[in-house]
Amino acid sequence: MYSEYKQLFENTRKDFLSAINSIDKTQSDILKTILKDNSNTKYGKKYKFEKITNISQYQNDIPITVYEDYLPYIKEIMHGKKNILTSEEVILLEPTGGSNGGAKLIPYTKSLKKAFNNGIKPWLSDLFLNHPDIINLPMYWSISPNIKQDKIKSKIKIGFENDLDYIESEFAQIIGRNIAIPPLSDINNNFISTSAEFLSKIDTLGLISVWSPTLLLLFIERLKDKPQNIWKKLKLISAWDDGNSRMYFEKLKALFPNVELQGKGLLSTEAITSIPIINIGKLPCVTSHFYEFADIETNGIKLLQELEKGKNYTVIVTTQGGLYRYNTGDIINVYDFYNNCPLLKFISRENNISDYFGEKLNETFVSDIIHKLKLDFISDFCMFSPYTDGKDFFYVIYLETDKSINLKEIEEKIEEKLLMNFHYRYARKLNQLKHFRIIKVKNAIMRYTEICQSRGQKLGDIKHKIFSNCIDWDFKGEYER
Repeated sequence: MYSEYKQLFENTRKDFLSAINSIDKTQSDILKTILKDNSNTKYGKKYKFEKITNISQYQNDIPITVYEDYLPYIKEIMHGKKNILTSEEVILLEPTGGSNGGAKLIPYTKSLKKAFNNGIKPWLSDLFLNHPDIINLPMYWSISPNIKQDKIKSKIKIGFENDLDYIESEFAQIIGRNIAIPPLSDINNNFISTSAEFLSKIDTLGLISVWSPTLLLLFIERLKDKPQNIWKKLKLISAWDDGNSRMYFEKLKALFPNVELQGKGLLSTEAITSIPIINIGKLPCVTSHFYEFADIETNGIKLLQELEKGKNYTVIVTTQGGLYRYNTGDIINVYDFYNNCPLLKFISRENNISDYFGEKLNETFVSDIIHKLKLDFISDFCMFSPYTDGKDFFYVIYLETDKSINLKEIEEKIEEKLLMNFHYRYARKLNQLKHFRIIKVKNAIMRYTEICQSRGQKLGDIKHKIFSNCIDWDFKGEYER
């Protein structure tokens, strides 16, 4: 079967890498097309798209936006009104994962779906070209079905049926021929154990693709044998490896020393930003959307070709679904270059701050403390979070580890580092916050997953965090001191 698709894979990969060599023209053309196509929409008329002739004018005339700016327009779309954000018909509204606050509804058009595939297809082509055996072997793709949104009243369909609907037909058929899907949806309470049993019987498995590496770790916990003894033909595992997923990705590496592990690119409901290409790195999806980047230090706006190595930026996108200069909240780092094209890795979410008493603790500051003390390397689960026992308010780390550690000593070290934050120190001085604590927990990954699912998140959307600003993590009955 590989031979009949080889030319398709080669052409798709070649076209993508050719576009990488002409970033400025490719990006400029995408923006011009989006503006021209949507100049007669309600949004396009408001901002006079038809008068915009270049990128600089676009940046001067159009404000940077967040989701709340689109709420009035999306309500109109839900009522069946047309030509609101896009001249093209909205085929559905896709809910976001909702890990930070409530879920958002993102308009999808056929052009937006094609833009996603302009990144997905080169990634899959590169994968199959480098591992041709995979295409003839069973493949496990973590497919999250649509969670029914019964409470949402809309004349427009809410949500794809499942993740495979993102992929255009030809590539979806390639995957569908050998896809291995457990006979349960991810909202069933027995999904983890049933999936593990199902996969344990597929000894010829060639590829495993999951979003969070913790999902695969949960499967592995329930296997009756070592995974390398079961999946002897396994060629590649694809999973998140950036940000807070890094520690769990490293655990998979240790479990599969003879299997290639590939970190996924940056993809959200709103946009696709980067894809991994073997032996190159994580390339921006230059043929998908129009991208801008806000410098974290200066807040200055840069284009793809203007990014600097070693610097962090917030991703801003203009998409074919009607998001214009939309701040995704994703922070990326430029870690290297390929033929003058920046390679991008995800760092964290912007403005992920815990601020109950003015303490203003952010994810970057806290994650740095955890990394320096190597808590993420000695644990199976590690998450910093606010906590209250009904009387006192303080911060904790929920920690699962089989290592013998001095909790009191580590608590003192972390408290000392937290006190370096002026705002935290002031809240402690006013006695608004009590001393930091570590709470040892059991079965934490499974419990965390259950809590997220109970809040309406699809299994494929769940990212296990090192930092959380939520107070209501229910690990009751599993504490150790």
